[in-house]
Amino acid sequence: MTITRPPAGAPTEMVRALEEAVLAALGDTTEPLDVQFSTCLAEDGRVQFVCRVQGPPADPFGGDVQWRWWSAIFDDPQAFRESLSAASRRRGGRQPGATGASAS
Repeated sequence: MTITRPPAGAPTEMVRALEEAVLAALGDTTEPLDVQFSTCLAEDGRVQFVCRVQGPPADPFGGDVQWRWWSAIFDDPQAFRESLSAASRRRGGRQPGATGASAS
């Protein structure tokens, strides 16, 4: 798993907390996943984030589907971690070559 776009403009502590959340939620995956963050400003000026996680393109003839997950807008690393962990659990063993693969 690689964070190819870290959260731009975020304080260092927040960047570390988000990286730790990604590692906690996806650290045991064997599939190469691409993690990208985007930032936006809330109406009250707080920096908020959205995250996209994407697996490698799947073989359209092999019955597998590429896994993609988008977070809701968030500003709390713990809530983000819980959401990503839940998505990873729902995904379960659905990695390339696993039977019954589908996107979440």
